[in-house]
Amino acid sequence: MSKDVIHFSHANGFPAKTYSKFLEALSDEYEVGYVDILAHNPSYPVDRKWLNPARELVAYLEATYNQPVIGVGHSFGGMVTLLAAELRPDLFKALIILDPPLVLGAARWLMKVAKRFGFIDRITPAARTIGRKEQWDNHQEAYDYFKGKKLFAQFDDDCIWDYVRHGTREQTNHIELIFSPGTEVDIYRTVPDHMGENLKRLDVPTAFMVGKNSEVAALGNFKSFVQNKMKRQVIIVDGGHLFPLEKPHKSAREMKAVLAGLLSQHAKVA
Repeated sequence: MSKDVIHFSHANGFPAKTYSKFLEALSDEYEVGYVDILAHNPSYPVDRKWLNPARELVAYLEATYNQPVIGVGHSFGGMVTLLAAELRPDLFKALIILDPPLVLGAARWLMKVAKRFGFIDRITPAARTIGRKEQWDNHQEAYDYFKGKKLFAQFDDDCIWDYVRHGTREQTNHIELIFSPGTEVDIYRTVPDHMGENLKRLDVPTAFMVGKNSEVAALGNFKSFVQNKMKRQVIIVDGGHLFPLEKPHKSAREMKAVLAGLLSQHAKVA
């Protein structure tokens, strides 16, 4: 019997191979696939509702798999996975969404105003991304640079190295980031603020996993909305927003347990 397929979608700025340790811990039970760098295909430029990255994902799933997949997405990748499942629920057997930047309630109006009047960079990581360093002499220099950054302080060391090795490309005299900083900023500036009502109608077994120290998925309103409005499970796990890169093996074990329940639910309704 063939394995179920997990298709993974990455967070903004972190190519999928950065998650190698997390994904390898899933590959004993599942076939694992991904698009290494979403939102860089010129046929699907970043748009204000992230529908183009969702269409990019749909096109890849259609072309690659001959069965519905388990959609797993982290942060930006989680939102894109939700949007793709809204467009084509038939392509998905189940969804596990990891710490999505889901804008709900009054925050929706703040986001709309911030976009309209041009201060969106102040309430997203866009401002920190503009003009940041993107070239280094070699991998060791890049590792030392990221190791000293607050964002990477809780990362598993192997995941920092995977980011350095797989998130950069070699040029003649240096290495540089693969993920375009301009695209990264565009993604931050266009975080969707329209998804609440749509998600109530999502017809795919879905669970959410959220880092207990995350500042992205605001636990109060988020948990209430997902459990009371969407009628979906929210699992709080160790770590922050980037928990799959902080605790890759533990996160994979916890996700497998959640997934077993979701697949059981899918089997009952299939």
